[in-house]
Amino acid sequence: MNEPNIALLLASSTPLTHATRQHISNILNNHDYLVPLKQQLVYLGIVEPNFALSVQNLLCDIVLSVPNIIDIAHHASQQENIEALILPLLQQSSEYYLIEDDLIPDHKGLLGLLDDSYLAMTVLDVASADYQALTGFPLFDKNNINEREVIRKIIGSELTNRLDNMALQTYESTAVFVEQQQLLVAWDQTLNIANTYHAESDSRGVFWEDEMAQMSAELGLDLNF
Repeated sequence: MNEPNIALLLASSTPLTHATRQHISNILNNHDYLVPLKQQLVYLGIVEPNFALSVQNLLCDIVLSVPNIIDIAHHASQQENIEALILPLLQQSSEYYLIEDDLIPDHKGLLGLLDDSYLAMTVLDVASADYQALTGFPLFDKNNINEREVIRKIIGSELTNRLDNMALQTYESTAVFVEQQQLLVAWDQTLNIANTYHAESDSRGVFWEDEMAQMSAELGLDLNF
């Protein structure tokens, strides 16, 4: 596997992810940060020594991809006219990288970026899945299940389970969740009203549409139901 191109990270910078990209670049450009991760991969028996560098490069690629995914989600929200709802969520996902003393402190280098990346990808996957449940299609095509599973194998299920909970809390704390719940409630109310009208009939078994059509005919009105 080729060595990750960190320079491309900054070349694709946007206002939303600029600070995050700079932070990731500063850490990954310090090669001293990479040594502990390679040693850990071998020590824990996760990979054979000969494959440690390849796995490390894979993890670098995953971390480098996350700011791009955040920007893709931002663009998709603009296309769907829901930027005001999605943007707070994207900002939180991006800004989590800047918290240096989090579940895995950033002074641990690449390893310290894995929890940030896992959290951001999980938040985006939850948002996209919920949007699909509401509209029938995901907010954006990319999902990060495979990448999250790679990180899970490295940092363990205990940490990733905590990150899963944090991602859900992050999502539910945004206007996205509130607005979607309001839309779902409104939609359910509309369906209930419609179902009630369709289910109701008079004592002769005539549905409301037929009754209204009959009444309109008697009044000389041409109404279609």
